[in-house]
Amino acid sequence: MNLDDVIQNLAEQLDRSLVLYDTELNLVAFSAHDDDIDEARRTVILSRRGTARGREMIHRAGAHRAHGAVVIPPDEKTSASARVIFPIRRGERLVGYIAYIHPGTSEEGAARHRDALEAAAEDLKELLHERELSRKRELARVNEELTRVLSGDPETRAEAAKVLRETRMIGASESYTVLVLTVGAPEGELAIEDRLSLNDCMTDLLRKSPSKVTGTVLATHAVAITPRRVNQERIAEHLGADGLSRLRAGIGDPREGLADAVESYREALVAARAAWLDEATYGPIAKWSDLGLDRLLVQLPLASLTRRDLPPPLQNLLAVEGGPDLITTLECYLDNACDAQATARELMVHRSTVYYRLDRIRKIGKIDLNCGSARREMHTALRVATLARLRGAH
Repeated sequence: MNLDDVIQNLAEQLDRSLVLYDTELNLVAFSAHDDDIDEARRTVILSRRGTARGREMIHRAGAHRAHGAVVIPPDEKTSASARVIFPIRRGERLVGYIAYIHPGTSEEGAARHRDALEAAAEDLKELLHERELSRKRELARVNEELTRVLSGDPETRAEAAKVLRETRMIGASESYTVLVLTVGAPEGELAIEDRLSLNDCMTDLLRKSPSKVTGTVLATHAVAITPRRVNQERIAEHLGADGLSRLRAGIGDPREGLADAVESYREALVAARAAWLDEATYGPIAKWSDLGLDRLLVQLPLASLTRRDLPPPLQNLLAVEGGPDLITTLECYLDNACDAQATARELMVHRSTVYYRLDRIRKIGKIDLNCGSARREMHTALRVATLARLRGAH
């Protein structure tokens, strides 16, 4: 008997439509349904996963700690009906949940439900355990082949690419693109909470992708290889979900061969770092193709830089009162190819104000803005100061 059979039999005993989740509230199985279905159940079945609101309420009710059925009251926020959540344990270890709309039964009916749930749990706990072991083996294999295709020597990458294609871990394509997801710097060790956030986002991306994508969470970041160009708007939607706003994403350029995706991976790591360092410029997602000079600058040892490493003219501007306004004006002026009128429009000030500030910049910074090399030096230094977060208070 498989999971679907056990759930369907139990549903008929209870005269309820049931949903079976794993411990991460991914949908494992569900029974046929007649009348007792609401929008919450419909959403779960379509998305193959419990909603963020559902996960919050289950956690708040303590179902993950319980050893028997827990009742979750109706949710006015989503108009969801009251739910019975029955945790399934193998020994003391939680392996899944059964969920269904509360039937409002008598004490006698509740006892009958409890007996049926406990009996079914004997089969379900072993089946869920077997499923978990199978998923772990599959994940371990994906991790191994992904690591090989994104790191090893050319021969190793070619072998891993062949395995990924032949086992259909990834779809066939003329080109492959790498996406990196991170919380903070891509090279920073992940906290447990951050790993869970990345895992939630990656699981959702893999499930909703229209093509066969392979991905996993590594020690410091999450990575996915997709057999198509990455849809930036769709990634932005995922990062806008509850609990995922701290995530940043980097997208590399496509590569023709899967064995060459390592180059797209390197680019995606740099792009993710740029998104983390300067959200004001890139938002939560940065593409390698949009980085320009930042391709080089974000790879500098920015964390070890101090203001003393900046050119003296910029140090002088950072040190004076009113320096932030002067620096913003200088940056805007340089961004606009030293066009004072365009600078005034962008800053929404009078052109005379721009000229006044530029005169102060020349005097305080002791810099000749008519000199091309001086302008180049200041423009680059301003960008480094932004990425190294040296433009704030001392």
